[in-house]
Formats: sequence, C-alpha cells, structure tokens
Amino acid sequence: SAKGLERRAFLNNTGEDERIFLKSLYETVESGKTTAQLMLDRYHSDWNGNIGKVFEDCSF
Repeated sequence: SAKGLERRAFLNNTGEDERIFLKSLYETVESGKTTAQLMLDRYHSDWNGNIGKVFEDCSF
C-alpha cells in the first residue's frame, strides 16, 4: 500500500519514496488506458508516426 511504502521511507536521490512507482498505476486506473495505449495515442498524434520519439520521450 502507499502508506506502507511511505513508512519504509526508502528514498531516491531526489528525496522521493517508493510511492512514485504507484503514479503510473494510478494514471492507468484514472484514464482507463494502459501505458501502451497512451503511447499509441501519442504515436498517432504528437509524434506524427515517428517511432523514434518513443526513445526521446520515454527514456529515463
């Protein structure tokens, strides 16, 4: 649970705890679309069919 992750208090180098990994899960539930579906939407709109954009926009 989010509270459990907060209690563990394992922080990254920017001071965020593990709850940051829940962000994409919450976004999926709220939007009703998976990450893959959102990427396909961007491929057909913002990226204008340029698959190379996936590497620019989704790298970390």
